[in-house]
Amino acid sequence: MYDIGDRPTITATFTPNPDVNPPLDMDGFFKVRAPNGTQATYDFIDPEVTQVSTFVWRLQLPVLDQAGNWAVHAIGSDGIEAGEELTFTVRETTVVQPLTP
Repeated sequence: MYDIGDRPTITATFTPNPDVNPPLDMDGFFKVRAPNGTQATYDFIDPEVTQVSTFVWRLQLPVLDQAGNWAVHAIGSDGIEAGEELTFTVRETTVVQPLTP
């Protein structure tokens, strides 16, 4: 669970199929859906996305500005066609206006 004003990171690890010759590299993409339904897509060329290792990608989310349920879908391509989705909740703030970093 997060609070409005947090800026979490999401890490996605993709596992190659052992029955297939594993790729030497892959690209990572993320789709993010905010509670109001707006969506944003981040891919490997965006500064928010970092390749940690061959099959591990990290997304630095923007500052969370809406309370409710968020969804992140991580997608691998170019050698590993796979996806993973997670959801998390952002709590309402009890402060009139949260501080911004």
